[in-house]
Amino acid sequence: MAVEREAEKIKTIGDGYMAACGLPDADPDHLVHACDLALDMVAAMPALNAALGTHLELRVGLNSGGAVAGVVGTSTFSYDVWGEMVNVASRLESNGVPGSVVTSSTVAAALRDRYEVRPLGVRDLKGEGRTELFTVVGRQGGARASSPGPST
Repeated sequence: MAVEREAEKIKTIGDGYMAACGLPDADPDHLVHACDLALDMVAAMPALNAALGTHLELRVGLNSGGAVAGVVGTSTFSYDVWGEMVNVASRLESNGVPGSVVTSSTVAAALRDRYEVRPLGVRDLKGEGRTELFTVVGRQGGARASSPGPST
């Protein structure tokens, strides 16, 4: 799913999964790719739960902005991404409800032409203060993000 959406898996952190779009090469549609991936992941959960007999839930924090990325380590290498953008995405995720894609007002404004975005309320985010949050419901017109064909 991530490969088809041109996302780079950065790492897993406990039960969290960090991915980024627009790395290592800049992509003007990085936010669209990231949003489609987030919606695809949320939409896939019911079928995954049915297949596994589980009741797993997924929350997504979606953010955009500058970051620093690089390889860390001298004997065991790890690629990682740092920055305020990453911290805010984590806080957005933790303030979401299961089955939701939560974002900030800045990202919501950038997505409004293509996606249905609804206000979620104002929350006090650690390190950010009072922040207006939004949830991305789907593509404009109610259509779910279209799945691209297999990658080659």
